[in-house]
Amino acid sequence: MLRYSKNLWLFIAGALLFLSFFISYDSVSIPEWKVQVVSETGTALPNKAVTEIWHDPLEWFQPDYRTTLISNQDGYVVFPIRKINASLFSRFCGIGAWMLSLFNLHGTSSSYAFLTSPGDGFAMYREGGELKTQIVVSE
Repeated sequence: MLRYSKNLWLFIAGALLFLSFFISYDSVSIPEWKVQVVSETGTALPNKAVTEIWHDPLEWFQPDYRTTLISNQDGYVVFPIRKINASLFSRFCGIGAWMLSLFNLHGTSSSYAFLTSPGDGFAMYREGGELKTQIVVSE
């Protein structure tokens, strides 16, 4: 009887561990990014398009995400926090892809985002780095 209950508990524990690989949860990839679009002289520029392009290497099977917003009257654009929702299984596959990317000189092994705007405006963020607060655009 004791042997039977021990095997049952091992089976239940194994089944729960197996199922946990398929439960999804959120994690932050890119923090909220508030940036002001300014001219070369430092003047705020309203109504300018800014495109955020971002990617998380744990989502190795997804293309880059793109969002375009228009700056407000004070020249500000606020891109929301970017999260990924993935299961442990998917994350383990992503870690394998991440390890392979370490051998690719042009690949990336961390989350990244960059902003572009017509007029050569550009800003870049890498996981753990600093978010720029201004993007300078030539008029």
